[in-house]
Amino acid sequence: MTNDWSNTKAMSDTNQPIDLKALFAEPVEKVDADTFTTEVMAGTQRLRRRKILLRIGLGLLLALLVPPLQDFGLAVTEVLLISLVSFEGGLLAELLAPVNTVGTVVSVALFGMRAFYRQLFR
Repeated sequence: MTNDWSNTKAMSDTNQPIDLKALFAEPVEKVDADTFTTEVMAGTQRLRRRKILLRIGLGLLLALLVPPLQDFGLAVTEVLLISLVSFEGGLLAELLAPVNTVGTVVSVALFGMRAFYRQLFR
């Protein structure tokens, strides 16, 4: 069985072979080397200034947001460390201290939801 390539269309409008070296030998527009270098450097300087201003702005925004976020984090920590069952000290209280908090219940619930999600969508 032979392939008949005479009925297939060429990728270009002409059936002439394209000489890529000749196509890219001459630039579309001639630019002086100094002018080209100056334009490239100006473009990189604009990007550098924009990046610096963006970092300064982000730093200022974070400086404004950190105190309220820190207060929120402390409040969440206080809530998660509330004991579920009160013990009168002793060895039992010390042994159950890591699992006797609201944070433990929240952690177990989140891990359970994650495991359920994985089983459901695996």
